Amino acid sequence: MLPLYIFILLLKAFILYPFCKTHRIIIKALLNKHSYRFPASMQTSFKAPAHYYRHALFFLFKKQPAKHIQFNSNTSIAIFDGKSSALPDRFGYLRRLETPLPGLGVSRDILTINKLINKLIAWVLATILSILLTPFALVSLQKKGTISIIAIEYLEWVALMEFLKDNQCKYLYHFCAYEKDAPFIGWLNKKMGITNHKVPSSNPLKNFYKYTYCDKLAITTPFQKPEIDLLSHNWKVNEYVYWPIEYFQKLLPYLNNKTDSQNKKYQLAFLSSGIWLRQKQGHSPLGTGDQESELSLMEYLKEFLEKHQGISFIVLLHPIEKRSEEIYQEACNHYRNYFGNNIFIGERNKRSFEYFQEVDTSIAAYSSTNLQRLFCGYKTLYAPLEFKFKIYEGSAIENIAPITKHNLFKMLDKTLKISEEEFFNHFNLQEYHYTAYSFKTE
Repeated sequence: MLPLYIFILLLKAFILYPFCKTHRIIIKALLNKHSYRFPASMQTSFKAPAHYYRHALFFLFKKQPAKHIQFNSNTSIAIFDGKSSALPDRFGYLRRLETPLPGLGVSRDILTINKLINKLIAWVLATILSILLTPFALVSLQKKGTISIIAIEYLEWVALMEFLKDNQCKYLYHFCAYEKDAPFIGWLNKKMGITNHKVPSSNPLKNFYKYTYCDKLAITTPFQKPEIDLLSHNWKVNEYVYWPIEYFQKLLPYLNNKTDSQNKKYQLAFLSSGIWLRQKQGHSPLGTGDQESELSLMEYLKEFLEKHQGISFIVLLHPIEKRSEEIYQEACNHYRNYFGNNIFIGERNKRSFEYFQEVDTSIAAYSSTNLQRLFCGYKTLYAPLEFKFKIYEGSAIENIAPITKHNLFKMLDKTLKISEEEFFNHFNLQEYHYTAYSFKTE
């Protein structure tokens, strides 16, 4: 029975943890403190075991089944992501590359266990698992949520493997591989004869891929290449492929085909990651200095703008700051109170990359939109001012990532005065430019 098989594999991983690299990778990842799936407050809450067991019961008996997405008749290749809304974009990404095209799309938010016998067995085993995990969760100081949610992850594994098995899937593109159970899913795929091909986002791998298990790993930005040597001692990866940044297919209408900067509507743009809102909503910080870096950057930008009164400045909001009209207005008030009423703010229904051609130079502490701008051929700066480690060590991004206020101001002054072609040549950023990649334009 599938639920029992997965349960036994999980117990095996825990038992053999001290003796086997594969099992160490899996368990260390499962016990990772950070997750976007629960608030930071749940890590210290004694209610966590009961809370997530109730969620497990809901998953089994109340969650309404949802249909997967079928792109074509090739059910032997599938996409797995966190949200169903992302699946069409993932398919759009893959179809532009020289890689086997998937026919199915499934995501965590639509996973259900459909077979009654699997549901009942999984219920019993999830209950046993929750009972076994509860004492460890209660004695843990900082990982109560991390440990307790394993019961739900177990049910998701059963649902995912039931779906893949029923569709005779042999190849899985794994896009939500930043979740802490991603190595276990990779190992489980291996056991079931399914090739697990992880496709990380275009961010530093050290953030979420410290422990990795898969058959193939896509490197989706040049600064990830030096990280392979730094992280691979905790990896089991058979093959690497080198692909463009995620969502590059959406950027094709915004590629910069000009060799010189033109007069732009906005001279400087700040790319927000919505730290003020994340803190307000109790999101778990990465603990790397990302939040502190953005707050320092805002402070320095405010000072820079006060010294350069004539600069047209726009704040491009993160999607979480545009989730509703109420949040959007709150974000507008937040930034106008901070920077002044003369700034511009991106429209709620307009994505950041739609502003690329209107902005001379953009800056962010840490943002995937920065990579999108570099890919399209526009001037872009980073400011990892308070990071606890050299986040872009060994890559050309270090050339455009000042870590002091003095160097930040100096680089802003220089970048605003040079052309885009001069910018890419001077800072050796050609490998980030779209011309360095091969992909289908139609």
